[in-house]
Amino acid sequence: MGTDSAPHGVSSMMMARLWLLAAVSLGLVTASCTGQTETTTPRQTSAPTSPSTQPSPTLQPVIDYASFAAGLEVAGYAIRVEGRTGLEDIFGVRGRSVRIDGVRVMAFEYPTAVAASKLRSSVSPDAEFVGPAIIEWSRPHLYASGRLVVVYLGNRSDALRTLVQLLGPQFAGW
Repeated sequence: MGTDSAPHGVSSMMMARLWLLAAVSLGLVTASCTGQTETTTPRQTSAPTSPSTQPSPTLQPVIDYASFAAGLEVAGYAIRVEGRTGLEDIFGVRGRSVRIDGVRVMAFEYPTAVAASKLRSSVSPDAEFVGPAIIEWSRPHLYASGRLVVVYLGNRSDALRTLVQLLGPQFAGW
């Protein structure tokens, strides 16, 4: 099938998504095997734009960590995986602490969307309670999509905007 009959750039975008997802996945596997941190930078074919001025950066639905990382890179963010979050006991699964252009987020990937939904239902609207645990944190913003729950502690408007674009509205926090 030629690209002439497809909407503008669909075949090249699909290939770019597949390569990006493969590169991110390979990098995550490498980092988890070696225990080292990794920095990735997005490829841009045009002049860089700020993440807040781009149209929706999502090329595919965010359902897990790999699609979240791919969406962030497409939005123009450099990602650095830093390791665990320290909240694994509270969230019940292994988490990843990630720096996105200097902003720290914590991502928790559940085995199923149902398991992620169960965790979501245990979080109070202000995010003070996660299940029976009381958490005192500053400016929490909790998002979820598919099997992924993401926690951002901060108020940078560009980070908040990108998280909403990728994951939808926050389900708990301020």
